[in-house]
Amino acid sequence: MNWFDNITTVISLLGFGYIAYQLFSMHRMESSIIKGKNIPPNLNDFPIHQSSLTEYENSKRKIEVFKNSVLRENFDAQIILDENDINNIYTQGITLNKLIPGKYLFYKIKDSLILEKSIQWPSPGSPKNICFRISEIQFKIDETIEKPIALYKVVEERGIKFHNEASLRSLNQSSLILFIFGGSEQPDSLKKSATVEYQKALAVIEQIQSIKINNGYIHIAIE
Repeated sequence: MNWFDNITTVISLLGFGYIAYQLFSMHRMESSIIKGKNIPPNLNDFPIHQSSLTEYENSKRKIEVFKNSVLRENFDAQIILDENDINNIYTQGITLNKLIPGKYLFYKIKDSLILEKSIQWPSPGSPKNICFRISEIQFKIDETIEKPIALYKVVEERGIKFHNEASLRSLNQSSLILFIFGGSEQPDSLKKSATVEYQKALAVIEQIQSIKINNGYIHIAIE
C-alpha cells in the first residue's frame, strides 16, 4: 500500500467516524428532548399555537365560503383573516408537541407584514442539530399588472441574520397564499395538493385584486 492509499484510508476512516459521531449525537439529543430534558433554548422558546377542532373548523369554513363566492363570480367577495386563522389551518385544530422530531411553523402578524417562524429538528449541519428560521412576508400592488404580489425575505436562519432584499413572487407562487386556499401541502412549501384542489386554489388566487395587512388582520378582496 503506497502513501496515497494510506492517506485515502485515513480520510475515509475520519469521514465514517464523523458521520457516526453525528448520528450518535442526534440520537442522544432526540432521546433527551423527547424525555423533556436538555431542551435547547431556541426550541424551548419556539411558540406553538394553541388550537381546537372548533377553531380550525371555523377558520376553514370562513375560507371555503370565500372560495365558493369567488368561484361563483361574486366580484364583491372578500375575506378577513387574522394570525389565529392561519395557525388554525396549519395545525388543523390540534396543539402540536414540538418535543417530537419534525418541522414546526408559527405565524404572527406584525405591523404591515407576516412573520413566519420555523424550526426543524434534528437538522444535520445546523447548530445543535436544530434549524431555526424567521421570514417576513408582505404584499404590494405591482403597477405593471395592477395586481398584488408577495415579497418574501429571510431575516434569520441558523443563527445568522440577513439584510437581503426581498424576493418578489406572484400570488400563485406564494406558498402561504397557495396553502390558505388549499393549493399546497404546507404553508412554507410549493409542493402541490391534489390536482383538483390545486387548480381550484389557482382559480381563486387569479381573481384576487387586493391584499392588505392592517391592525393585525389580512384583508383579501376581489373588488
